[in-house]
Amino acid sequence: METSPDDHKKWHDIGIASYNQNQLSEAIQAYQKAIQCRPTCHKVRLDLGTALYCKEQYDEAIEAYQKAIEIKPDYHEAWCNFGKARYGKGQLSEAIEAYQKAIQFNPDYHEAWYNLGLALSEKGQTDEAIEAYQKAIQFKQDSHEALNNLGLALSEKGQIDEAIEAYQKAIQIEPDKYKAWNNLGNALLDKRQYDEAIKTYQKAIQFKLNYYQAWYNLGSALYHKGQTDEAIEAYQKAIQFKQDSHEALNNLGLALSEKGQIDEAIEAYQKAIQIEPDKYKAWNNLGNALLDKRQYDEAIKSCQKAIHIKLNYHKAWNNLGVALYCKGEYNEAIEAYQKAIQFKQDYHKAWCGLGASLYHKGQIDEAIKAYQKTIRFKPDLHEAWTNLGIAFGDFLNQIENNRNSGQVSAYDIINFHYIKVLREKCNNISLAIKAISRNQAGIETYLLTAKNVWLPYQKWEEAKSCIDNVLEREPQHFEALVIQAEIDLATGNPTTVAALLNEYDSLDFESLDKQIAHDIKLRFMNLFESIGNTDKAIECLTSAYVDDIDRGTCEYHQARILWEKRRDLTKPKEILTRLLHYPTPQIYILDADIALHTGNFVRCSYSLEKAESFIDFGLMPLKDIRKWEELQEMCL
Repeated sequence: METSPDDHKKWHDIGIASYNQNQLSEAIQAYQKAIQCRPTCHKVRLDLGTALYCKEQYDEAIEAYQKAIEIKPDYHEAWCNFGKARYGKGQLSEAIEAYQKAIQFNPDYHEAWYNLGLALSEKGQTDEAIEAYQKAIQFKQDSHEALNNLGLALSEKGQIDEAIEAYQKAIQIEPDKYKAWNNLGNALLDKRQYDEAIKTYQKAIQFKLNYYQAWYNLGSALYHKGQTDEAIEAYQKAIQFKQDSHEALNNLGLALSEKGQIDEAIEAYQKAIQIEPDKYKAWNNLGNALLDKRQYDEAIKSCQKAIHIKLNYHKAWNNLGVALYCKGEYNEAIEAYQKAIQFKQDYHKAWCGLGASLYHKGQIDEAIKAYQKTIRFKPDLHEAWTNLGIAFGDFLNQIENNRNSGQVSAYDIINFHYIKVLREKCNNISLAIKAISRNQAGIETYLLTAKNVWLPYQKWEEAKSCIDNVLEREPQHFEALVIQAEIDLATGNPTTVAALLNEYDSLDFESLDKQIAHDIKLRFMNLFESIGNTDKAIECLTSAYVDDIDRGTCEYHQARILWEKRRDLTKPKEILTRLLHYPTPQIYILDADIALHTGNFVRCSYSLEKAESFIDFGLMPLKDIRKWEELQEMCL
């Protein structure tokens, strides 16, 4: 039967009308009829490909687009849609090439730039994806899809503030875009702005009530904020709209555990595991809940299941250690804790559990080292300070017993008085941390915690929080003001330092408690030294020395400053000779530093070895540990 050009147009129009009514099969038939009438019409082949693409018949769509491109090689729409069909098949590299061809023929074609961004994101080429999305927005500024996906890519790169800005722009253009509201909530959650995140997730839910992801994320935000009851309701809503959500079931279990509803938590974890048997986190959380029920054998099995699925999951190894410890199987517990530490070296819970297991085995010295590690990674864990104080007490008893029996202690390099001071310090710090956690702390408790818990481990934000609490109650508390200046200087915000240093000469130290005045002078010494005023630092030190409190510390600082700032050898050597009869780790480190730089490598190695024993036992500040590590590397 003969056809005419009019037949081609008629069938093409029928195809377009059918497509617009979502009658895809009829549209495909009509387009094919139009092609029979006029095989060289590139537009019909493009429309045919689009209808096939919408039916997810990607291979047939690709063929249609290829035919359109053969007829019109610079047909940018066909190249873009060809890329979308390739993307639909998971052929990302081919899709990227097709989008780039479309852009080559039409550089301001925003749809090609947008889809190029999607493919690049999928391939993990986030920087290039960001550039592509930005190009799409440049050519179509009201593209809320490009802005939303730009936000996702920026979040992937950790550029959370820029991501938030992109999501907010997308929402301004399309206020009911629930996915952008949800993504904005995720970004706010990353910034720990829980209240704002909660409001944002609620906005997403307002526009799409059955949006599972927003309910799930709302649960997470509420859980992090400590609103456990509301978190449970949100997770239950998420499960209502997506019953096979093992993630929501797992997190529901965590929230229920937090409320002490252990049986219900176990049921939630078990449901999560039924849906996703390889969900190692749910197996581990189930083990944790069984630990709470003291069902140690079942807990061990659950933790072992988690480990079988993910060998390097440190939390499962730790919980396995807890279960074994509770059963009195200390050797096996030690092995489990060591595995946890192997896979996450700064995991404070495993270090603390290891310390407890070693202590019960009578390995007091090793337990002390483990508790020290715990505190280094989690300075405000009062249990670690308490246990360390107990271990120090037992260690002192061992030394005393050895002395009484005439035996030479293996740790005779450790100063007996030094350990006694540390034991008392541990007990005081433990009490201070507990008082703060119960909102029962006074000024002195906050000061003690700032000075002994946070500053030595360079936890500036936490130290500042303690000092802020002091200054809220007593704005002119001078010691707190000096510590605040130290923190500001360490964090690159020296605004308070200059004004404070100018006050030093006019200070009335006589009106202060002698010990407090002494401590403040030494802190001023540090501040003056930090800004390079060595003479003033030595003046502070001399004044502190006259107080006749802890002269050994003053002499150490005098030797250190003379050596570090002036490379004076005579006086530091004379001081060190005297101080090494009653050594501290800092004294050994200074001795090693001088020995290294004067070519006495044997002496350097000896002093570093002695200092290492104190690192294990002496609650050393991070700056001293890092100095020791630096000297150790140089000496080697």
